Amino acid sequence: MNAERTWWPGLPELVSELDGCPTDAAHDLVVAGQVRLNGPGTGSVLNNDGTPLELVVAVSSKRRRVRVLMDPAHWEHDPAERRRLAQGVCGRFAATLPGGVRDAFVRGLERVMPDDASLKRWLPSGCLWLGSDVRRQGVAVYLSARWGDPAERWPRISQWLGSLGISARQWLEAVTRHADPAGVSLAAGSQLRARVYFRLRPRAGLGDLGLPGLDDPALHHFLSAVIGDRAVRRAGLLVSVSAPADGGGPPGCKIDVCAHCAPRDALAWTQLSEDLARTFDLPSPGLGAALPTGRAEMAFIGFGFPNDGSYQLNCYLKAPSQPPRDV
Repeated sequence: MNAERTWWPGLPELVSELDGCPTDAAHDLVVAGQVRLNGPGTGSVLNNDGTPLELVVAVSSKRRRVRVLMDPAHWEHDPAERRRLAQGVCGRFAATLPGGVRDAFVRGLERVMPDDASLKRWLPSGCLWLGSDVRRQGVAVYLSARWGDPAERWPRISQWLGSLGISARQWLEAVTRHADPAGVSLAAGSQLRARVYFRLRPRAGLGDLGLPGLDDPALHHFLSAVIGDRAVRRAGLLVSVSAPADGGGPPGCKIDVCAHCAPRDALAWTQLSEDLARTFDLPSPGLGAALPTGRAEMAFIGFGFPNDGSYQLNCYLKAPSQPPRDV
């Protein structure tokens, strides 16, 4: 599928430039994630063009961070074998976590994983993605929730959150009335956090969800700056809520906007990311090496409210649809 896109293997070099890490370290991360950036591949749905890798530049009041999202074993045709290989990759990435966090991570991942029959029926192109930085300081796994009887999806997620020690009743009741589940994630470093992703149903608005932060003027500024007067389809907005597995602290919210639903050229995306960072007193995303040069395209842009009360801007970058200028 991607054999003709000879510039895809240059993505680790871009990771190196954005992160300031050695190129070999970026290559090693991709290899460890069992991602192939050249030769024919099979059905990765991480991106709309089949690219099995994304770069995420996240800036908060505390730091600027570069992470890599990968689709492990995307080249494996059999869904069950693909899941087995991908789960093994996730286990190896989690091996460096503190013992208690590692054990909780592995159990939480196992409990939310679809079985073989569900994989073959609902998720033939894979069920999970892996996220990490080059230094492997923490790991995140993202799983689709779009499998099984639709009426059972929210109850399954609620039960899973409960198994992690997260009390979600206060916010989950309103969300289940107005949104459909899209996915879940587990992120682990010094502690374990779970996140639930969903999309609004027709005629539902963000205000119906009753989530903390969604009435913040900063979010309205972000959405106005990114969307403007465009008519963005509901599938182009991905809302999520996160909470620590120990049940402590309020949930954190985030909204990701599909960049293809709010089209701009590369320079405009670069400038917008800088303007938003300045507005919210955040570090520069520093996308000049990626977007204006044609080495990457904006896939999503997100704005979050972590439970510590700060803001975070996330820029999700994918491989370009056309060769970069120097290819």
